[in-house]
Amino acid sequence: MTPTLEMLWEDADPQAVLRKRHGLDGADEAADWAACMAAARWPLEDVRCERLVLSWSNGLAWLGTAQGQRLLKWSVDPALFARLQRASRLTAWLAERGVPVSSARSTDSGDRQVESHLPDGRPCSVGLQKVVAGDLLDVDDPAQVSAVGATLARLHLALADSPADLRTPADEAPTPLPDRVRGWLEPARAWLPAAAADHLTTRIDRLPAGGLAAQQVHGDVRAANVLVRDGEVAAFLDLEETRLDQPVAELARAAVLLGTRYRDWAPVSPGVQATFRAGYEQVRPLSDLEAAWWDVLVPWVTWAMVRPGAAPSWESAARALTGA
Repeated sequence: MTPTLEMLWEDADPQAVLRKRHGLDGADEAADWAACMAAARWPLEDVRCERLVLSWSNGLAWLGTAQGQRLLKWSVDPALFARLQRASRLTAWLAERGVPVSSARSTDSGDRQVESHLPDGRPCSVGLQKVVAGDLLDVDDPAQVSAVGATLARLHLALADSPADLRTPADEAPTPLPDRVRGWLEPARAWLPAAAADHLTTRIDRLPAGGLAAQQVHGDVRAANVLVRDGEVAAFLDLEETRLDQPVAELARAAVLLGTRYRDWAPVSPGVQATFRAGYEQVRPLSDLEAAWWDVLVPWVTWAMVRPGAAPSWESAARALTGA
């Protein structure tokens, strides 16, 4: 049976994308390649591809096997191969420490990420994960929101202690937070309400002295990347996006974008944000400086979502946060 083929979030023809980006002539060829790749490299039997999803330069194949459901992920962007290798080892390290992540499975030879080729010869990087049972985060459930906050804090603490060879390289350190916000504000004043610009500027000027250390963080915490089961976090997904940043910067960004899914981007209420932060602080309380930055970052990230094509609710939420 031909597996389903769809785009994760792009508005594009998946058949055309499959052919152009991956050199695969239809879902059947893609399914055969994915099943053969999995069976050849991992200890699996009776492998069959049931679903295909495409996202940018990446492909995902849901596989049924005698050993249970598996997810094969591949990328055709060579610039990402080193990052994917590091992420595969990082997820395994986190899983060994009880952090709920979707971790890479070892091949027959012990590798967690392999480099190979698609049928037309283009290089690809391939990994395999066990399919984690669970549903995407429901931001209307306060218990789930709190649990995700607490588990994100656990993830941050674990990432802070990760081995050096599993961390994002130091030369990828982010621009200091004050420079990021001020750098965004300067051109944004052309369209940003004066009250909002004043609100952000005043709060930056009033921040306590001192800087915040950057560490490795998840990189994209939102409903689309969090699976929940029985009220607890079953897995954080997509740790390929890990990067260096201040934990409070990720916390604030996640609070603003927590409800976003693949094609459903809308803000959550301040109540949801507060519940998320409270859950986080049950495990990792914010310092006074981090708490002060939260008051800057939440409205800033919200205003940054106000752009052409965005839902009108983003501007309403941003105005409410800054009195604009």
